[in-house]
Amino acid sequence: MGAPAIRRVSKSESKRLDSLLRPFEEGGQYLADHYDEIMEQHEDRWVALYGPEIVSSAIRRSNVYRTLRDKGIPAERAYVKFLTKKRRMLIL
Repeated sequence: MGAPAIRRVSKSESKRLDSLLRPFEEGGQYLADHYDEIMEQHEDRWVALYGPEIVSSAIRRSNVYRTLRDKGIPAERAYVKFLTKKRRMLIL
């Protein structure tokens, strides 16, 4: 099977996609801009940002996703990350 076809999108579809991705991008940028402050308040916790707002923080990732669902925020549009200062080894 070959590579998927690439297709052009219309301006209106491009704007719609931009609006869908905006909360995720803004969340990641907000975390980067305020990392030390957020880390101090939420160390060793999962955080979810929707745009420039922390909408959930919990020890368990499942609780963060439950909060997103309860607030009606699509999980794929939120920026979710585990914050820790500890070094972790990942085996891929």
